[in-house]
Amino acid sequence: LLDALRQSGAVVLRLGTGSLQAVWGAPENLPDAEQRALRGAREARDAIDAEARRQQLAGQPGLRLRAGLTAGRVALGNIGSAERLAYAAVGQPVEIARQIAREAQAGEVIVAEQLLRLLPAGSADTAPYLPLALEDGSEVALFRVLG
Repeated sequence: LLDALRQSGAVVLRLGTGSLQAVWGAPENLPDAEQRALRGAREARDAIDAEARRQQLAGQPGLRLRAGLTAGRVALGNIGSAERLAYAAVGQPVEIARQIAREAQAGEVIVAEQLLRLLPAGSADTAPYLPLALEDGSEVALFRVLG
């Protein structure tokens, strides 16, 4: 999982029990950050699925990945105090990606329209997904990545 993300250029910001946060294109600019994010999420899902099959063959419950991707500007840097400091990304895109991941089903990679618009035409095979309702009453169009 982590290897797939790092190979796609991701910077893993947070790894916790049942959750992970990564960014592409920060702190260093990547001209194809959106393509890398989509590739990294797909490869991470595939790595988790392969491990889940091994776990199931051993009679254990298998893990599944739910990924939410969007694009946008975030603040990135050290946040906290002298006692507790964390390198983090904050901003509306971070919250939207978190909400998308919560809405996704196990094994799904769901992307916001904001990210799809930045990809080269035809580079992602997708199907419409239920829109995400934001607190301000607006909606974000979502798409499930096929394959």
